[in-house]
Amino acid sequence: MTKELSPPNTEISTVDTALEEQKYPELSAVPADKTPLIAAGVILGIIALVTIGFTSYAIFTKSEYIAEMLRDIATLRDLSIILVAGLLVVIAIILVVLIVVLTYIGLKLNDLLNLLNRQLQPLLDKANQTATSANQTVKTVQNRVSLVSDEAVKPVINALSYVSAVKAIAKTLFQR
Repeated sequence: MTKELSPPNTEISTVDTALEEQKYPELSAVPADKTPLIAAGVILGIIALVTIGFTSYAIFTKSEYIAEMLRDIATLRDLSIILVAGLLVVIAIILVVLIVVLTYIGLKLNDLLNLLNRQLQPLLDKANQTATSANQTVKTVQNRVSLVSDEAVKPVINALSYVSAVKAIAKTLFQR
């Protein structure tokens, strides 16, 4: 019931490469397709030429039909200007509200940071005192351990080593 593991695929798949190109098209080695941009430019150019031609024809012929159409276009232009002005007023109001809201949020964040600073500073000071106290305790314990080692343990070890040496000598001498 053991499952055999297949070796890892070391080839770079075309799917990964395609995903990478979609993710960062500006880094792709394949040039971007510019035909939609060219088509849009050609269409806008044709519209501009037709408009210029129509306007030139209307100015030079002074036809009644064209004059009436130009009046309708002027009315449409006036309505467009009014609409754009109204939208600009709405955008200006939205921007003012956005500035007020962002200022309010900024002030509240400043208050929050000040509150956290006031609340956390005593805790940090207490933690610093605790760390200093723990450091002093560790130093005291190290000093006591070295003192006990030097004054109590070493003499006992030396005495036991002499006793052990005397036992070994006695055992060697009396064993025969």
